[in-house]
Amino acid sequence: MALAANVLKDKFQMIKDREGERLARFLRILFGNERFGFKWSTAKTSYTDGKDVYILYELQRSDCRPFSANELRALRKCHSIHERGHIEYDCIEDYFNWQKEFMSKDQSDWLSNEKYPLPWLQFFGNVMMDGRMENLTAIDHPTTKEYFDLGNYEWRFGIRGSHAGEDRISDFRECFMSRALAMTDIEEWHEEAVALVDTIQPTIEKARFDETTKDVLTSTTTMMKQVWPTLMDWMDLENQSPDEFDYSDEHANSKWGNAGEVGENVKRVMRILVKTSGSYSSEENKGDEVRTSDNAAGSSSSSSGDEDKQEDEGTGSSSAGSDNSEDNDPASSEGDGKDDEKTEKPDFSNILRLEEKNLAKDEQAAEDELGAYAERTQEVTIYEHREDRKAYSSTLTIKPFDNSSLDRYNRTLRELKRYISPTARALSALLEPVLDENRRNQRSGKLKVNRAWRTEALHDANIFDRRKKGTPGKNARMLILNDISGSTSSGFPGTTHRIIDEMRKAQTLLIESCEEAKIPVAAYGFTEDYNDGTLIHPFKPYGRFTNVEKGFIGGFNPKDGNRDTVALQWAVDELAKYTEDIRLLIMLSDGEPCFGPDEDYDTMRSIVQQAEKRGIDVLCLYCGPQYKNTIERVQFMYPGKALIVSKFLARELSTAVKRIIRKRR
Repeated sequence: MALAANVLKDKFQMIKDREGERLARFLRILFGNERFGFKWSTAKTSYTDGKDVYILYELQRSDCRPFSANELRALRKCHSIHERGHIEYDCIEDYFNWQKEFMSKDQSDWLSNEKYPLPWLQFFGNVMMDGRMENLTAIDHPTTKEYFDLGNYEWRFGIRGSHAGEDRISDFRECFMSRALAMTDIEEWHEEAVALVDTIQPTIEKARFDETTKDVLTSTTTMMKQVWPTLMDWMDLENQSPDEFDYSDEHANSKWGNAGEVGENVKRVMRILVKTSGSYSSEENKGDEVRTSDNAAGSSSSSSGDEDKQEDEGTGSSSAGSDNSEDNDPASSEGDGKDDEKTEKPDFSNILRLEEKNLAKDEQAAEDELGAYAERTQEVTIYEHREDRKAYSSTLTIKPFDNSSLDRYNRTLRELKRYISPTARALSALLEPVLDENRRNQRSGKLKVNRAWRTEALHDANIFDRRKKGTPGKNARMLILNDISGSTSSGFPGTTHRIIDEMRKAQTLLIESCEEAKIPVAAYGFTEDYNDGTLIHPFKPYGRFTNVEKGFIGGFNPKDGNRDTVALQWAVDELAKYTEDIRLLIMLSDGEPCFGPDEDYDTMRSIVQQAEKRGIDVLCLYCGPQYKNTIERVQFMYPGKALIVSKFLARELSTAVKRIIRKRR
C-alpha cells in the first residue's frame, strides 16, 4: 500500500504501537503506578531511567533459536516486567558504589582476593541482583513468574546448555546464573564447575531474599571471595586473563527506584512471605526456609485482584502455569540443583496462548484501520435508463492521496470556526423528533362540546381544537465527493483563492459540523489518471477523524482529469450500503465531466435519477465558470439538485444540506 507522505503507518508499525499501548497498560495495572511511561528502546538493550521503561523491540538474536511472534511478544513483556521490577525493588546507586569499592585494574588486588576485574564484578553483581529482583517480583505478583521463566530459559543464555561441558569457567558462569535465577541444572556441566557453585549455594539462596540492594551485593561479595581463588587457578591453567572476560554492563543510562519506596515495597513482599511460610521473620532461618517460602510464593494471591483484570492484556489467569504447580517450580530443586531438566522445565503454553490472542486482536485492529486506505481496484457497473444503452462496467482504483497538510487544515478550520457550532446545532435540530401539538382557539377543527355555550352566551367562536401531528426523529448519513481535476487550480469567482481551496473550506465546515452533530460523514476525492484510470482517494472514511484524515483534507490539491460518471456511480453504490433515513451525496464540481466512450450528460442524469430511486439525494455544488451553457448542462445532469455557487461556497453548502434534510422530514 502506498503511504501518503509518511502519514499512514503500515500494518507492522500499527501492531507495534498497539503492543506498546498494551504493555504500558499492563504495567500500570500490575504495579498500580501511573507515574511512569512506556517507550520502545532506541538503544541496544532494554533499560529504565526510573521514570519510564524503554524496551528493546527486536529481541531475536543470532545465538538464540528462532522465536515465533507470540514468543517475542511474551519476551518483550518479560523485559517490561524486569525493568519495572528494578524500579520497585532496587537502588542503582548502591550498585554503582559497590563497583567503585571492589573494582580494580591491578592484578595484585585480584591475586589478594580483595578487588576484582570490572567484567567479573559486574557479572556477579548483575546476575545476583536480577535473581533477587525477579524473585521478589514473582512473590509480589505471582503471574509474572512464567514470563521470567520464558526469558531466562529461552532468551537470556542464548541456546542454554549448547556448550555445556566444554569449559569449566563457562559452565561455572552458566550454573551460577541458573541457580541465582532458580532454574534447573544441566547434566552436561563440568562436575568441578557445579561443585564450586554448590559451595556458595546457601548464600545464593539467602541473597535471593535479601531485603536491600546493598544486602544482596554484600552477599555477592561473600560469594566472590569464596570462589575467586579457584576461578583464578582455572584461568591460569587455561592461559586466560581475568580481564579478558567479555561481559558488558548495560546500566549506564539506568536509574532505578527511590530508596524510601523500594523499602516499602520490599517490606510488603516480606509480609507476604511471613503470611505464606509462617516463620520467615527469623533472620537466622532465612537460608533454611528459603525453599518453602519460594514455593509458597508461587501460589500467593496477594495481588490477584489486580491480576484478574489483566488476563486480556496477556498476564495469564490467577492460576497460570508454573506459579501454582510445585512440579513446575524451579525453586523446588534449588537444594542440589541436579533435577532432570526435561521434567522440571516450566511450561509456557498459558502465556503464549494469551499473547496469540492479543496478537490476533492487534492484527485485526490494524487491518480494520488500514482497510479504508488499502490500495485496491473495484469494478463499477452503470445502468443506463435509455433503451439503446446496455449496462456496462468500468474499473477504478482506490488508494491514499499522496500529500498531507495538517497545518493547512488547521488554518482553514480557524477561518471557519465560528460557523461550525451553529451549523451543527441546526443539523441536530432538523433531525430531532417533532412532538404532537394541540392548538386551541382555532376557527375550525374538532368541536369541543364543553365550550359550545360560549358561542351564544359570549359570542366567542373559538370553540375548536386542532391537533398537529408530530414526526419521529430521523438519522442521516453523508458522503462528499470532491472533483480534484486540474481545472480546480483556477481562481474562485470574486476572490483571490483557488477553487480547490474553497472546496476545502466547504468540506471542512460540513465535516466538522457533522462530527459535532454526530452525523456520519465521509469524504473522497476523485480524478482521472493516464496510467491508472479513475482514482478515488479516501480523505475521511466513515468513523474516522484523526490527524491523518485532517491532513489529507488539508493536503489535497489539483490532479488530472475527472470522469464523473464512474466516480459518481461508485459513491452512490457506497452510500446505498447504509440504511439511514436520509442519505445525502454531495458532489463538489468545478466543470464538465470527462466522458468515456458513449457517455454523455444524459449518463450523469440517469445515475442521479436512479440514485434518488434508491433513496439517495444527490446534490451538486457547482463552483466553476459562470457560463450560461455550462450552468444549464449542470442543471440538466442534476435535475432539481444543482446549486450554482459564486461566493462563500462553504455557507452555500451548509444551507443546501439543511434544506434537503428539512424537505426529507
